[in-house]
Amino acid sequence: MCLCLFCICFCHFLSFSQCVYLGGPVSNKAVITQRPSWSQIISGEVITLTCEIQDGADTEWEYEWRSNSSETRPYSQHWVFTASASSHGNYKCRGKKKMDPYTSTAWSHPITLTVSRKLNCFTVSLTVEM
Repeated sequence: MCLCLFCICFCHFLSFSQCVYLGGPVSNKAVITQRPSWSQIISGEVITLTCEIQDGADTEWEYEWRSNSSETRPYSQHWVFTASASSHGNYKCRGKKKMDPYTSTAWSHPITLTVSRKLNCFTVSLTVEM
């Protein structure tokens, strides 16, 4: 018996039926949703990114996140953070099967967060005497 990785068998003397496969890409697709969903985010807002695996309801997934400002994030389906200037940029995710961590989806299409400075608001009151 020999080992196969990513559906490529490295066997010289054995048939494919005798190979043991260790992971590889899956056909499920990772998609990110953002809440709030508006395109302009104000610094200080709480943002929730969710990684959804399409047609993956019957599988337990771990999640991996990447952004411009960080390497891989923890394995949670939701990434919740308070927006700041450093939050500006691209985000993407992928799913890994819990029972087979060598098997994962492709990275999602990136979403882009645009973060603006917090606006200073003030109230003007006008009193008119007659």
